[in-house]
Amino acid sequence: MGSWFALIFYIVGATAFRKGPLAGTTEAVRSVETQTGSFQQLTGLSPWVFVALLVAGVGLAVRHHLRREAAMTRFRLPAAKTGLAHVLTEKAWHPFVTAAIIGVLAILAWPLSWATGRESGLGITGPSANIGAFIGTGELELVDWGVLMVTGLLIGSFIAAKASGEFRVRVPDAQTTVRSIIGGLGMGWGAAWAGGCTIGNAMVNTATFSFQGWTALVFMVLGTGLAAKLFILNHRGKGTTPAPTSGSGLTSAEGAAADAGAARPVKLTPIG
Repeated sequence: MGSWFALIFYIVGATAFRKGPLAGTTEAVRSVETQTGSFQQLTGLSPWVFVALLVAGVGLAVRHHLRREAAMTRFRLPAAKTGLAHVLTEKAWHPFVTAAIIGVLAILAWPLSWATGRESGLGITGPSANIGAFIGTGELELVDWGVLMVTGLLIGSFIAAKASGEFRVRVPDAQTTVRSIIGGLGMGWGAAWAGGCTIGNAMVNTATFSFQGWTALVFMVLGTGLAAKLFILNHRGKGTTPAPTSGSGLTSAEGAAADAGAARPVKLTPIG
């Protein structure tokens, strides 16, 4: 429920600063421009030079991470499903696999979006502002490819959570609710002024090697690190109360065992 508060007020903030009464402040901030907007424009080099450097840097980081991961002992719960159901709703995907899939979707978003007349790629802030404006005005022309994509994200997330047995209704306390509302408004405000969110800036604009995207990415990392230090690392286990359900708080496999009334301990299998 805290995430829903954050989402709703993110839409409110994005709408207010993109299409509402505070849109003038966004126009003023966005009017400040540089003569060169990307690394290739500044240096005169081919963008493929920066692609090669990025691929090399990421490749070294991936190799380092995989080597450290191989030295760790990991465990997994016994599978409760088989076949495609196990792969899609139970088996944990490696983060790099997920990242690669998101990258492919980001590439496909360009031709798919342009085919509908929306000359852009993946984006959350603009479509979210359109959702807020549509709710307020009812103008159907606001419902474009981006709005349908954001709607699809919500529907798809719900289907995935239900199918994996991880859907729970968690009710936040008053402090967490207030933080979610303030955080949602701040995200909408920041994304409007920055010209994009973690998708538009940190993924799409970095792919074009724009100064805007890379500057936003650096400060997103710094801001997230500071927020994690203040609100997560110092967390005392307060703020969220799961609704009373059978197997609540367990993984899908553990929840299935609890729902089945299993009394024996679950055996963990080392991943070799």
